[in-house]
Amino acid sequence: MTTICRDMSVETAAEKACVALRDPTSAARAFAGVLTNARVEKDV
Repeated sequence: MTTICRDMSVETAAEKACVALRDPTSAARAFAGVLTNARVEKDV
């Protein structure tokens, strides 16, 4: 398994960011343009 970390600033409301990050299955939508592939294995 490979992990790449990248820090970046995002201009959005905290509430909107929390909603996007709360659902681990929506990572591809939350990070569109940066994340090219994601999958959830087993129960999260």
